[in-house]
Amino acid sequence: MDRLDKELGIAKKDLRHLDVRDLLRRDWKGDIIPAPNASAPALHLGIASIPVSMRNQITRVGNHTPAAWFETEKAWTKEIYADVSLALTSYREGGVGDETIPSDSDGDDDDNDDDNSKKGPKRREIALVVQDGRRLTRDMANSLFEAIKSEIEAAPELNVTAWTIDLGGQRRAIWNQSDAKASRKVVRPIVERAVEGWYGQPVYRQLLGDM
Repeated sequence: MDRLDKELGIAKKDLRHLDVRDLLRRDWKGDIIPAPNASAPALHLGIASIPVSMRNQITRVGNHTPAAWFETEKAWTKEIYADVSLALTSYREGGVGDETIPSDSDGDDDDNDDDNSKKGPKRREIALVVQDGRRLTRDMANSLFEAIKSEIEAAPELNVTAWTIDLGGQRRAIWNQSDAKASRKVVRPIVERAVEGWYGQPVYRQLLGDM
């Protein structure tokens, strides 16, 4: 029974068969933020929590580049008409969810995959995208992106370091997050604070889906 429980636990954590779109959909929490006044747009803001590193996800798309990952993300958020989206990764370096290239095999290393002594430290990353052409004009999207970006980069509880490689487009960012304990419960209020600062007033959130 113990072995069966262990095998079921490993199977639940094994997300190698999922593509990036599925990973984004798997644990997505979205808010509709109604327009606070006649001159401001409503927003659909969502956060995906993904237990797979960005480098692993990038190997699952197109030509294995960050730009290809963002194009996949863009296609998904277009389906749900999201304006602001974040992907929060959480994984152990070198462990399950951080293989350089996903494997389709069910090899003999499964037992080791669940052994924390075989894994490196826990890591977190944040990816941010703000899209125009849905509810936001380009100027609105630019200013909102800068507001959220600035708030994230200034947050001592996150202590982020930005990726400096080409991400293939505007209003895209990826950060490594130094504090591995800062989960969505920490990131979300920071983003909400940035959005309220951008609006210039508190806003009411009507939740989409199960929270």
